Amino acid sequence: MRSVQRFLEHRLKLKVNAGKSSVLPTDQTSFLGFTFKGTKIRWSDKAFREFIRQIKRLTGRSWFVSMDHPILALLRLYLI
Repeated sequence: MRSVQRFLEHRLKLKVNAGKSSVLPTDQTSFLGFTFKGTKIRWSDKAFREFIRQIKRLTGRSWFVSMDHPILALLRLYLI
């Protein structure tokens, strides 16, 4: 970690927050909502729970609208 921090701070002139930074194997960390398991890329548990929460919120049974509206809302959230 020390050599990486020195390179980032001196060579690239970036600040490193040691409290948030860590050097770990890829299967033990998450990056931008994704984890890496071997050769596969998976959603992190937190990102997946948020995705499921959004789907349940937008497609609830008590929401009396056509399915076009929730589908477009999901597309806007995750694809556009």
